[in-house]
Amino acid sequence: MDSRGKHLLGAALMLSLLGGTAVWGEEATTATKAAAAVQINVNTANAKTLEALRGIGEVKAKAIVAYREKNGPFKTIEDLQKVLGVTAKDLEQMKGKITVDAAATEEQTASATAAATTMVNINTANAKALEALPGIGETKAKAIVAHREKHGPFKTIEDVKKVSGVTAKDLEQMKGRITVEAAASETSAAGAMAAADTAATAATTKVNLNTANAKALEALPGIGNVKAKAIIAYRDKNGPFTTVDDLKKVDGISAKLTEKLKERVTVGE
Repeated sequence: MDSRGKHLLGAALMLSLLGGTAVWGEEATTATKAAAAVQINVNTANAKTLEALRGIGEVKAKAIVAYREKNGPFKTIEDLQKVLGVTAKDLEQMKGKITVDAAATEEQTASATAAATTMVNINTANAKALEALPGIGETKAKAIVAHREKHGPFKTIEDVKKVSGVTAKDLEQMKGRITVEAAASETSAAGAMAAADTAATAATTKVNLNTANAKALEALPGIGNVKAKAIIAYRDKNGPFTTVDDLKKVDGISAKLTEKLKERVTVGE
């Protein structure tokens, strides 16, 4: 092939490559536009998805999720500014890329309203159910369960303020959502009377500190799993209790708790 032919062939190859690049560029631009057209719903997106938004990193993404879990769905995109760390500038950068999806929000609100009509019994609810209450997370939910196991059932909803970490503000948020009484559907009048009879019988039957197993000891007010095991460990090591006052020698049991238990326990004849 002569010099002129080589030049012509090279030019043809170059035009072919440039044409391919142009086509690829058009496809990439189309894909980018399509991705940009998909708005992120800040009421349903997880933290990983929110991180991808301009100006939002891991910390702000987690803050957005935490805010909506505590306060419910965002009604407008402007509500994002209520989230700690999210600025007006961040919101401006995200506009056009986010939505609160009115339809989804209405559905979530309806679900939340339905949930709100179901009162949570703080004397029977497990930690998971308590976590869902406004202002109560995993730590406070566990603290509520631990408090009632140690001190017995709450008599009024105000008693929840005695729980470590639960504030008057938390209680205010929960009012109308919590109760200390069982629903009528859960406990019939006959069932209530039977429960009262059982409780009365249990109260008059003293627990023998020298023969009771861990399960029986756990049921005593102020005695949980740990202290019950400590009582058994003490008597295994030191022999039977001579008097009820000997309970004070057990690790973790105070004089005040011993006094409280005197009408409920015995060391036998």
